[in-house]
Amino acid sequence: MDQVVFQDSVIGQFINENYVSVKINAGLKEQENFRKRYDIRGFPSALFLTPAGEEIDRIAGFDGDKAPYFERIKEYTANKNTLKSLLSQITENPDNVDLNFQLAMKHVDRWEGEKSVPYFQKVIELDPENESGHTVKSKFGLMVMDVRANGNIEPLEKFMVKNTDPEMNDIGYDTIVRHYRIKNDKEKMLAYYESAMQKMPDQPKWMVRYGWFVIDNKFEQKYPESLELAQKITQLDSRDAIQGYYMLGDYYEHIENFDGYTKNFELAFTKFPDDASLMNRYAWGIYVNKLKDNFSHGVELAEKAVKLDPEAANIWDTLAWLYFESGEKEKALNAMRKAVELRPDSEGYKQNLEKMEKGIS
Repeated sequence: MDQVVFQDSVIGQFINENYVSVKINAGLKEQENFRKRYDIRGFPSALFLTPAGEEIDRIAGFDGDKAPYFERIKEYTANKNTLKSLLSQITENPDNVDLNFQLAMKHVDRWEGEKSVPYFQKVIELDPENESGHTVKSKFGLMVMDVRANGNIEPLEKFMVKNTDPEMNDIGYDTIVRHYRIKNDKEKMLAYYESAMQKMPDQPKWMVRYGWFVIDNKFEQKYPESLELAQKITQLDSRDAIQGYYMLGDYYEHIENFDGYTKNFELAFTKFPDDASLMNRYAWGIYVNKLKDNFSHGVELAEKAVKLDPEAANIWDTLAWLYFESGEKEKALNAMRKAVELRPDSEGYKQNLEKMEKGIS
């Protein structure tokens, strides 16, 4: 997210003109204290605070589209549509249907679903005939919360059979798939991925999720469909295209076609020549699959990636292992020490460093 949003020159200038920006990396003690203080539910999360530390609002998550993200930042800067402003308005007008719905959705957006329930219930109570257009969505919101809190999946499954609203399709199928993932019911997951694709055939997120699920779980009878999707995704004029190359890379790994694997990533670089995550993904694949003829190229990619994203511990880890396997032990140790420095909470990186110090691959 940092590269896409905060390193954008226009967005970066706006933030610098209006805020003092601070980045807190996951895993550090300060991050844990910050998380507890502000009840942060997940990452990435961007909090907007007053100089006294009072929260104005937050943006939880990032879907890859920086334009609406920037619009939200500008709204919060102008004190529009913030949680604080909405709470102030509803105190004066508690029976306003629109305000109750806005507050419910605000809490959903903030990953605070349980706090949305009373506002959804209020909308249904105030507007049983759905004159506002919010009642059906409020009932849907309560069904989603019921699944997440109580595992009661049946009402939502019945609702989704008839639903045609694109937004509710996205959230509804996501909730159902997550439910069956927790139960480790892969056949049910496959069935609902297919239902989602029938209703959202050109939605990049679902194309990626369905294709990856099929490949990762080796539903070989579905491979042709997934590969067609992956190729379709690579043709998109957005960063979503990169997911298509990842999917194809996974497929070539599964069938151990490493010539296809390397050609796939080299093709990806013609479209995304300076993407650190893509470089790391390919470099790590070179290491894991022991493509020794490509090790020097893997080192080159990982070195370039850490220059582009020097605070990414996972890239330093990749670089360390490629150095180690190439016989450059001192460089390997230095790179792994950097990974540990960036993520001191990671037992995995510490164990990797111990292995390298003992000369164990």
